[in-house]
Amino acid sequence: MSLCQTGVFASAKPRPSLLFWLLAGLASLWTLAIPLRAAESKVHIQSVQVGFRGVVEVGRWNSLSIRASGPSGTQITPRVTTADPEGRPVRQPGKPVVLGAVESVLSLVYQHGPIESPVIVELLNGDQVLDELTLYADSQNSTGTLQTVSQLTDFVVCLGEPQLGFEAAAEAAREIRRTDPDLLAPLLVQNYSLSQVPELPTDVRGWESVDACVISADCVVPDALGALLKRWV
Repeated sequence: MSLCQTGVFASAKPRPSLLFWLLAGLASLWTLAIPLRAAESKVHIQSVQVGFRGVVEVGRWNSLSIRASGPSGTQITPRVTTADPEGRPVRQPGKPVVLGAVESVLSLVYQHGPIESPVIVELLNGDQVLDELTLYADSQNSTGTLQTVSQLTDFVVCLGEPQLGFEAAAEAAREIRRTDPDLLAPLLVQNYSLSQVPELPTDVRGWESVDACVISADCVVPDALGALLKRWV
C-alpha cells in the first residue's frame, strides 16, 4: 500500500536579511547580559525536534516539538521565531501548557523561511522569556538538529520495513548530483519502524514537505496515524 502526493514547485533561495541576523544576535546578547533570568525560572528546554528528524523544507509548514522541564504548575507558552521570504523575523506562538511533575512535550507548526535562516525557540510566561535555544541550519547538537532542504527535494517517508529500493535510488541520485547537480532533483528517504512512529509529526500541516509515503505490506498503521494520512492525502 502506498500513499502519494506529487507536484513540482519552484524554489527561490533568498538569503536572510541582515535585520534577522542582527535580531538573533541581539537576543543572544540580551541572554548573556542577564544570565540569571533563565536560571531563576528553573524552566528549561531539554531538547527540540524539528520536522522529520531535523529535516525541514523552506517555505513549508514544519512541525516542532519541545521537551521542557520546570516546577509543576508553571504555565508556559512556546514560541518560534524564524524568517519570512524577505528575511524579516516572524514569531509563531503555540498553545499555553501547564507543566506537570514529569517532562512535558509542547508541539506546534511553523513556516520555515530562507534556507540558511536559524530558528529561535523560546518558552515564555506572559512576556517573560524563561529559556531559549537557537538552531542554525545544518547544525547538530545535543539539544536539536536542523537540516534545511529546498522545495525541489523529493522527500519520501517509508513506514514499516526499510524500503531498500528507495534508499538505493537516493544514493544513486546523490552520486549523479555530485557531477551534474542540474540533471535531477535531490531525493531524500527516511524509514520509520512501528516503534519509531511517535517521532512523526502529529499535525497534518507538518507533512506538507512529504512528497510520498510508502507503507510496507506487513505494517499495521496505528489508527491516529492512519487518520492523519487520510487527511494529508
